[in-house]
Amino acid sequence: MLFAQQTAIFKDVEHNYFKALELYNKQQFSAAQRLFTKTIEDIDDEKHNLSITSEYYNAICAVQLFNNNAEVLLRKFIEDHPQNANIKYIYFQLGNFQYSKKNYRAVLKSFSQVDQYDLSAQERIEYHFKYGYAYFTLEQIDKAGEHFFQIINKDSRFKSSAIYYYSHISYTQKNYQTALTGFL
Repeated sequence: MLFAQQTAIFKDVEHNYFKALELYNKQQFSAAQRLFTKTIEDIDDEKHNLSITSEYYNAICAVQLFNNNAEVLLRKFIEDHPQNANIKYIYFQLGNFQYSKKNYRAVLKSFSQVDQYDLSAQERIEYHFKYGYAYFTLEQIDKAGEHFFQIINKDSRFKSSAIYYYSHISYTQKNYQTALTGFL
């Protein structure tokens, strides 16, 4: 009888997890986060794959919702699961969250842990722009220019800003023709 009860409870946990994943994929992050949290609470074994994966998505939902505890959840995931396959993406999300808080030194530290090739093409563009902008605001112009250069010819919402900053850097480095071309 006990085994049947445990099986029924675990089916509820799985149901909550898959429902949360469905909501996450529909970008309904608040509802998804509630179900990921419930999944974590309902699993006794914190090393269980569903629990770990729920922690991952719970942290990502917090970032998407700009929750105050997002950075705490991301750092806890990094601390608790340093060997997890998603760890590089967690650092990307941590850097994005820090960028939204204008903590540019922290962005540099987090993004230094990211393998850009683990990111989608659009995420890679976002990574280079935000990495470049963080360097730019901290007056590390050469490094900023390297990141902006990576994306000045890529179609994205960051393209015109990247061209502007790259042109500005070119101008300050007396590369006037490159600067003029970019400004035009």
